[in-house]
Amino acid sequence: MDGRIDPAALDAVVAALIAQNPGAFVAAVDGDGLFVDLPPSIELQGQHVLRARSGLELVSGAERLTVIDAWDRMKEVGASLAHVKLRDGTPAAMHFVDVRATHGAAFCVMVVHGAVEVVDQLRERTPIPPRNGRIHKSEVAETLWVDEALCAILGYERDELTGMRVIELVHPEDQERAIDN
Repeated sequence: MDGRIDPAALDAVVAALIAQNPGAFVAAVDGDGLFVDLPPSIELQGQHVLRARSGLELVSGAERLTVIDAWDRMKEVGASLAHVKLRDGTPAAMHFVDVRATHGAAFCVMVVHGAVEVVDQLRERTPIPPRNGRIHKSEVAETLWVDEALCAILGYERDELTGMRVIELVHPEDQERAIDN
């Protein structure tokens, strides 16, 4: 046994966190730690969806390592907890549960112990556009797969990019330099 929590037990942890924290903030998290749309398989019970790029964006600078350590621990064993202070100093508990095997994303439940103003800021915040994305190309530089972040950056739907030659995304004046590079 490698010390990792069983996927069925992780699903039970998510269900318990949802049941026990109706006013909490929640987010689905991709493998890189970025917040993504909640999968329809996770049903909320009064929770608020976090509007941020990642958990790191929500905490003060000194707390970021705590969140990173909790994220790494979750990836190793399946679940973790980080006690942090939000950017305004409000204490919060961030629970991370790795349900990627059953729901396609990890799950974050953040319980805030503080002011209503902080709660409103977290609920109304608009996500920061992604800065990088992933693409898989064929041997002849045709797009095989792109992630949602790259679609958002480029302004294309996934099916529009699939099969497209990557050079088509480069401005004609920059194509020669791109090919050289």
